[in-house]
Amino acid sequence: MQSYEFKYTRQFLIILLVGLISLFWFRQDISGFLMIVRTYQNISFVIGLSLYALLAATIIPSASLTLLLMTLYGPIVAVLIATIGNTLGALLEFFIVRNRRSG
Repeated sequence: MQSYEFKYTRQFLIILLVGLISLFWFRQDISGFLMIVRTYQNISFVIGLSLYALLAATIIPSASLTLLLMTLYGPIVAVLIATIGNTLGALLEFFIVRNRRSG
């Protein structure tokens, strides 16, 4: 039986690897990347929130994600996504620690 830490670390690394592969894939055609983001704007908003929540629980800085979101959505929406995402990440960390202590 695998520990929860290893399971979540493995899932995070897989997501990170898929993100890096897609980054290098779309690096050749940035207009294609922007078209996909604008087409699926609601989904990309949720993905941005999820990435912030995940990055808040790690030591990986989220400044590059903030700059990317500022480029895509503008500064006001990017700050809103960053604030909500980091708050969700802090809540996630709080519940993980609270459940770990009681268990």
